[in-house]
Amino acid sequence: MLSNAVKFTPENDKIEISYTIDESVSLKVFNYGIPITKEKIKEVEENNTRITSEYGTSNEIGTGIGLLLIKQYLKSNHAHLDITPQPNGTEFKISFDVYKFKTKNRF
Repeated sequence: MLSNAVKFTPENDKIEISYTIDESVSLKVFNYGIPITKEKIKEVEENNTRITSEYGTSNEIGTGIGLLLIKQYLKSNHAHLDITPQPNGTEFKISFDVYKFKTKNRF
């Protein structure tokens, strides 16, 4: 998520990283710049093999598997990914259900 945030944040702009702990443990990464499109979110949500990589703000290119690897990791750990476009950027949030995490990992 962080490498995608760097890829899609304009030079000299910022990336915000935060977390919350309540009924779930959540990590949020917000990158400023052009928000992700609804079509790209749908592509991430529906595909499980590869998505079309987009050029970054400095014409970086990726492989199209980064978010899919995150999705697979989260699924195997009873967690999920939320992608929320905002007018000034995009928020990516991963959330782990504390109860399921504790049960699975025997804390």
